[in-house]
Amino acid sequence: MVRHNLLSSINLATPACCSDKDAAMEALLIPLEASYPSDGHTHPIDLPHTSRLYKVLLQGGHFSHATNAVAARSNFNPSAFATAFLRHVKPVDIAAMARGGGTFVIAALVERVVADGTPEERSKLKQSLSGLKGDEGESIKGWAALMEGIRLLGFEAVDVT
Repeated sequence: MVRHNLLSSINLATPACCSDKDAAMEALLIPLEASYPSDGHTHPIDLPHTSRLYKVLLQGGHFSHATNAVAARSNFNPSAFATAFLRHVKPVDIAAMARGGGTFVIAALVERVVADGTPEERSKLKQSLSGLKGDEGESIKGWAALMEGIRLLGFEAVDVT
């Protein structure tokens, strides 16, 4: 937990003007380029602290239970992180993460793209998630949040096979 908070705080607190922040975002996303699920080793999205880090960065800050809202950081652009996420992670892996250990991360990605994404990003995300069935992941934590985000993205999750 300490490492997760430290890394996300560093990235969130770096001034937005710095190109180092772009390099840091790219460096954080390179591990997600590995196919999901990974063969022979644990994928970063399946590590709880790492998964929380990506979720915090996509949300733009830590969730405050006191205010029941994300404490957004004005000097971090979560939309830029979502754009970079979509550039680094293959569509098939986005769908697999949604069904696996990255449900909350993908729900945060959907929420960010719905709020701030370009039409191209919305389209890419719709295509990535188009094969999900609304009831297939009912036992997966975060599935309801993901399905709500998909609804807001402009389509219902259905099986296209």
